[in-house]
Amino acid sequence: MNRSRLDSRSRIVPKGRPDSSHGQGQRGLACLLTTLHPERALSLALVKNLSEEMPDISFTLQEHPGIDVVWLCGYELGSARVVRALRARHPNAVLVVTGKETDDLWVGEVLGCGADCALSWPVDYARLSEVLHRRILQQRA
Repeated sequence: MNRSRLDSRSRIVPKGRPDSSHGQGQRGLACLLTTLHPERALSLALVKNLSEEMPDISFTLQEHPGIDVVWLCGYELGSARVVRALRARHPNAVLVVTGKETDDLWVGEVLGCGADCALSWPVDYARLSEVLHRRILQQRA
């Protein structure tokens, strides 16, 4: 399996060096990974894989101060309350939601509840990295 892609339909993205755009002495992004149906082993495996693919982002399953990005995985239609709760707990974080259902069924719902971005899964690593780094891009604008 090529570890630089999420599925066989994705464009292959070569592994690169950590993003040095944060400057000397600055920390990388902290991304809280959360799911609707937590499966600890699967979540840990995803954190490990993503940490290897995007080493400039600190992926975590634990809430803590300083979260820059919240990523809700596995969104299901009708789970808007979860998005609203995450937005309320992390008002300054970039809130990203991914789901397997057809976009037109759920994207409007999550964006209306405060998500900054909604993507269908699977998603290309390059696109995912771009979305997760949105906070840095917003701060530079």
